[in-house]
Amino acid sequence: MRKLKIRELVASHHGKRFDALMTELQILGAAVAGIGLSIWLIVKVGMHPFLALVCGAFILGCLAGLGPHDSIIAMQAGFADVLGGTGPVIALGLILGAILQHSGGARALAGEALRIGGERIATWGSLGAAMLIGIRRSATRVA
Repeated sequence: MRKLKIRELVASHHGKRFDALMTELQILGAAVAGIGLSIWLIVKVGMHPFLALVCGAFILGCLAGLGPHDSIIAMQAGFADVLGGTGPVIALGLILGAILQHSGGARALAGEALRIGGERIATWGSLGAAMLIGIRRSATRVA
């Protein structure tokens, strides 16, 4: 009787280990399929990379066992986590860029950078102008 219980425990332990291994392999396979789908959609179909990554993430969630509804919820939570920190910074940068473009400020900055540095260091002049805008924006935000 005692040996039977030990055998059952060993069998159940190996069964749990096998189930855990299969779950890990399922998730790994789902990840490979999702990434592969994303790459295929971008390279062969010509889909926009953002949409291809959303499709790949959705497929990854479904194949990993979440199901369609839970996959969408997980994607929303992931987007919210990422965009919660970087979204406002990107949005403010886009607004500032649009203001500079429509007001003619970007053209004036680029022209001044070219005048000071010449065409051979135009890239570095643009970088300096962008840093100046960023530093000025940071200084006004702190003050």
